[in-house]
Amino acid sequence: MDGIKGELLQYKGGGYSGCIWEWNYSAVVTEGECAGYYVIYASGRYGCTTAEQWEVFEQNARERDLYRYTLTEAGLASFVEESNAGHVKGVGDWLYNEFGIEVMATCEDCGREFPTTDMLAGGLEGCGGIAVQFSELFCENCYLTPNEGQLDEARWDAAQDMRKSLAARFPEAVDELDELEDEQLGDVFEQLLRRAGGYWEIEGKRYTYPSMDVVTVLRDVTAADVLHMAR
Repeated sequence: MDGIKGELLQYKGGGYSGCIWEWNYSAVVTEGECAGYYVIYASGRYGCTTAEQWEVFEQNARERDLYRYTLTEAGLASFVEESNAGHVKGVGDWLYNEFGIEVMATCEDCGREFPTTDMLAGGLEGCGGIAVQFSELFCENCYLTPNEGQLDEARWDAAQDMRKSLAARFPEAVDELDELEDEQLGDVFEQLLRRAGGYWEIEGKRYTYPSMDVVTVLRDVTAADVLHMAR
C-alpha cells in the first residue's frame, strides 16, 4: 500500500429509471506509474467514466454527495466503517486486483480481521423501495457455518413436515405423534437425514435446509421407528 498515493472517491452517481441515485466509486492515483483516474463502478447519468466527467461532477458536488478516503490503512478503515458490506467487498476486491491494496474488515461472527478478498457478504436487507443491500461481512469459514438460529428454524420446519407426512401414512399413530415436541421430531429428522446420507445445505448466513426432502428421508421409516427414536 505504501507505493500508491491517492484517494478512493465515493459519490452519488446513478440516476436512471427506478433509481434517483446510488453510490458510485472511483479512485484517483496522484503519483507514480499508476497515476490517473480509475472507474470502479459508475452508473446512470451521474456516473463518471472519464476524468473530465469527474472534474465537472467535483466542481458541482454538494458536501453530502461526495466522500473521500485516502488509500492508506486509516483511510480505508474509515471507508469500511461508513459503507455497506456489499460495497466494501466489491471495492476492496477491486483495489486488491488493480493495485494489490488489501482492505481489511471484521468478520461479523468470529470478530477477526480478514482482507475482503477472503470474505463473503451476507445479511440482505431492504434499503428503500425495492432495493436491497448486504449488511454483514463474514470470513469464509463463518459464512459456511450455520448459526444455531438457522439450524433451529430448519429443524422446526422439518418437524412440521414430518408430522404431516407421518399422519398421512400412519393415521393410527397420530395421537402418539402429537405428544412429541417439535424439538424431538427435529432431532429425529436430523438423525434420519444423516443415516440416509444427507446433510444440511448452508447458504451463507441466509438460510439452512436439508439436502433431502422429508418424504425421501422418511421413505422406509415407520411411525413406530420415529416414536422409538424420539423416546
